[in-house]
Amino acid sequence: MKKYWKTGIVLLSIAACMAMVAGCGTPETASTTRTPGSQSDGSITSTVSSQPTGQVLQKQTATLSIGTKGSGFGEYPLEYEGELTPEILIKGMEDLTNWNLELAKPAVIDSDGIKICFTEDSTIFVGPPDPQKEEFHMFAADQLAETVLDSVQKTLQANLPNGSNLAVWYQMADGRPLSLSNLEMTWPADQPYEWSLADHPNYE
Repeated sequence: MKKYWKTGIVLLSIAACMAMVAGCGTPETASTTRTPGSQSDGSITSTVSSQPTGQVLQKQTATLSIGTKGSGFGEYPLEYEGELTPEILIKGMEDLTNWNLELAKPAVIDSDGIKICFTEDSTIFVGPPDPQKEEFHMFAADQLAETVLDSVQKTLQANLPNGSNLAVWYQMADGRPLSLSNLEMTWPADQPYEWSLADHPNYE
């Protein structure tokens, strides 16, 4: 009798272990966290944002030239971002010298060169600012006009693409060649700007 009782205990123990094994089989993950772009097999695919990536513009340096061809030019650095234009260069000269170099219309670059048109209240027509910056002090109207025109010409030619071959033409707001009535000076319509080409009764 004792033999059958021990056998029963062994059988019950084996049955209990088998039940535990069946209940503790290979565990399955209760939940799976998927990241955006996950495929059903668990692999990850790359995704591309639909928003454009912000572009950081690097600062560059141009050179402003102030002076005349006869006396030489001083050079001053100008930092800018993006594409360099005639307007950026001329505005940089204006901020540097305190001269009014406002353009009546955007500069035009064509097969003849670049055409520049100042407003009627710009420095070459109305005179220097008051007070003047000491470094750029002008003592006569003709000195001021020559310095402005030579400086703009030099700066554009030194910085713009193919600038060394770029002819500069100054015009009035209505398209006529530049004429400074206070100096009785007019530049020819068929030639790019050169100070010495002006029709001036008292200028050699």
